[in-house]
Amino acid sequence: MNNYTIIDIAGAFEAAALLAIFFLPPGFLLGYLSNVAGFRTRSAVDRFLWSLVLSISISPILAVLLVRFFSLTVASTLFLLAAAVAIALAGREFFSMLANSSAPRKSTRVALCMMAVWVLLALLALVDWQIGDRLYVSYVAYDHSVRTILVDAAARTGVPPKNPYFGFGGAPVLRYYYYWYVICALPVHFAGISPRASLNGSVLWSGFALAALIPLYLKHFTQERENLRFKSVVGIGLLFVTGYDLIPFLALSRWLHALWGDMEWWDTNQVTSWIGSFVWVPHHVASLIACLTGFLLLSILADDATLRERTWTALLAGAAFSSAAGLSVYVTLVFCVFAAVYAVIVMVAEGPNKLFTYLGAAAFAVLMALPYLHDLQGPSTAGSKFVFFSFRDYPVAQLWLQRQGLNNPTLLALSKVPTLFIVYFLEFGVYFFVACWCFRRDVRNHWNISLRQRASRVMFAVSLMVVTFLASSTTGNNDLGSRGMLVVQFVLLIWAAPLVSELFLPQGRSRLGTVWTITLSFSLLLGVLGTLLQVGLLRAYAPYVDAGLSPQTEPWIGRAPGFGKRTLVLRRSLDAMKAKIPRLALVQYNPANDYLNVFHLYADRQVDAGDDGCGATFGGEIEKCKQVYPYISAAFNRPRIVDAWNIDQFCDQLQIAVLIATDADPVWKDPRSWVWTRAPLFSNTIMRAVPCGSNTQR
Repeated sequence: MNNYTIIDIAGAFEAAALLAIFFLPPGFLLGYLSNVAGFRTRSAVDRFLWSLVLSISISPILAVLLVRFFSLTVASTLFLLAAAVAIALAGREFFSMLANSSAPRKSTRVALCMMAVWVLLALLALVDWQIGDRLYVSYVAYDHSVRTILVDAAARTGVPPKNPYFGFGGAPVLRYYYYWYVICALPVHFAGISPRASLNGSVLWSGFALAALIPLYLKHFTQERENLRFKSVVGIGLLFVTGYDLIPFLALSRWLHALWGDMEWWDTNQVTSWIGSFVWVPHHVASLIACLTGFLLLSILADDATLRERTWTALLAGAAFSSAAGLSVYVTLVFCVFAAVYAVIVMVAEGPNKLFTYLGAAAFAVLMALPYLHDLQGPSTAGSKFVFFSFRDYPVAQLWLQRQGLNNPTLLALSKVPTLFIVYFLEFGVYFFVACWCFRRDVRNHWNISLRQRASRVMFAVSLMVVTFLASSTTGNNDLGSRGMLVVQFVLLIWAAPLVSELFLPQGRSRLGTVWTITLSFSLLLGVLGTLLQVGLLRAYAPYVDAGLSPQTEPWIGRAPGFGKRTLVLRRSLDAMKAKIPRLALVQYNPANDYLNVFHLYADRQVDAGDDGCGATFGGEIEKCKQVYPYISAAFNRPRIVDAWNIDQFCDQLQIAVLIATDADPVWKDPRSWVWTRAPLFSNTIMRAVPCGSNTQR
C-alpha cells in the first residue's frame, strides 16, 4: 500500500514546481516591461532575485482580481501564457549565459546548499510521518488543518472564497485575508493536486523569496558594497538562527513535566523563529515580502527619475502593498504605521516631489484593494477586536509573582516592564546584541546617518512600538503582536548580516573585540540549536505522546494512546470517500470529534458546521451558528433524540447532501440510527458516508 510520507513529499515537490508559474514569470515580465530598478541592465542573478520578489509581491493581487472578475480558468490560463512569454524572452539569453558560464562561485554553492537544507527542514516539519501502521501529523497541522480547507474553498468557489466551515443558508464570504489561498488554489484547479500539497509547496517558496530579498536590501537599501555576496550568504544563513527560546522552553517543560509541540509556545506573544514563520504562516511572510519590496522600489527611486519611472514605481509598489493587505492585515497594519511616519520624514528631508510617488503608490494600493476591503465588511465574531491598546505581557511571570505573594495590582502592572525586557532578550537572542551594537555605533557617530539608514531605524522603532502597545483578538490570539513582529525581525536580520560576517573574517581584520566575538558566537550557537529543537519537536511530538513518553497537552491530534493507527485509517478512508462524493457536495461530520483536524486536513469538502463556532471568525454570523449547531451536534451525539427525526427533512433544511459518521460517534452505536438504515456511499469498519435529503435515492 502507498506510503503517505512519500506521497506528501512528492506532492510538495510537484506543487512547488507548479507554483513556479506564479512566483517567477510575472515578476520577470513586469521588471522587463517597466525596467524598474534598472531591471534590463542587471546581471542574471539580480534579475532572478527581482523576478522572485516582484512575483511574490504582485501575483497575489493579480490572481485575486483575475479570478474575481473572470474565473479560475482564465486566471490560470493567463499566468501560463505569461510563463511562456517570459521563457521566450529569457531563453536566448539563458542559453548564451550557459555556454559562457564558469564554475559557480563558492558563495553561490553555499547558498544552494542552504536552500537544500531549507527544503529538507521544511519537508521534515510539514509532511505526515508514516511508521508502519501509524500515521503522525506534524504539529503545524494545528494551523494547516485550517489553511488547507481554505485553499480548497478558494479552488471550489473562486473569489471571494466562501467560508468552508459555515454552510447552512449559503456559505458566507470569507472575511479573512485569503490572497495566499487563492494563489495556492490555482494549481489545485488546473492540475488537480491536493490543497494540502499546494499549501506545502507554497511554504518552500516563502523561504526562497525572503532569502532573495536579503541581498537586494543589503545592496540597494543598506548599500553594502564590500563582500556583498558573502554578507548575503551570512544573511540567508541567519534565517536558521532564532533567539534563546530553548532555555525558557526547557525550564518550563521541566516545571510542567510535559512537552509542548512547538518551542515557541513558552511565550503567549511569541517572537516566532524564521523557520517557524515559514512553516506555520507562509502568507504572513509573503505579506512582509510584499511590503518590503514595495518600499524598496520607492526608496531606490532616483531623485531625477522621469515621469515614466515614477509612474511605474508607484504602480508596482502600490500593487505590492495591495497584495500585502490581502496576505496579512496584521503585517500590513504595522508597516503602514511605519510608512506614515516615514512619509513625514521624506517630506521634510527631500521635499514633496518624492512624496507624490509615495502617495500615488498608496492611492493605487487602496484602489486595487477596494473589492477585498468590501469583503471585510461582513459580520464579525462577537466581542473580538481587530486592534486595541494593550501592553505586551507575559502571563506566566504575572502568575509566578502572584504565587510569591505580590498581589498589588499597581505593582503587578509595573512589573510588566522589566518582564518584557527579559522576554525580548530571550526571544531575540543574538539579534538583541545586534541592536545594541547598532545603537552604540549610532551614538558614537552622533546619529550622523543617511536617509536610508534612518529609514531602517524608524522602521525598527515604530514597528516595535506598535507590536508592544497594540494587540488584536479576532482569532483568539494576539496575531498583531506575533505576526507584526516580522517587520522588526527583518530589520534586525539586515543589521546582523554585516556584523555577523565579521566573525568569519581572518584574525586582525574583524572590528569585533573578544567579548563581542564570544557573545555573538555563543548566541548564534543557541539560536541554531533552538531552530533544530523546534523542527524536531514539530515532528516528534505526536509519536512521542502516542508512545506514552509524555503527557498529552494537545488533544486536537487525537486521544492517546493509539491515535497514530486511527489517523492512518481515517486518512485512507477519507481518500476513498472523496472519490465517491461530488466535489461540490455539502457534507457534515461530527463537529465535536477529537479527530476534527484530520477531517479538515483530508476531507476537502464544504461543511455546514466545521466546529462549535462554525468558523464564524472567518465569516458568517455567530448567532446563526448558535441556533443551528446544537441540532448538528445532536445528529451525531444524541442518538435517542435523532431516532425520532425525519433525517431527510433535517438535511434539506441545512442543505446537507452527505452525512459522515465514525465509530467514535455515539450515533454509530445505535443500530436504528441513520448510520445503519441508509445505504452508504462509502463504508468500512470505522467510517460510513451516507446520502441524505429528500432527493436522495435510498
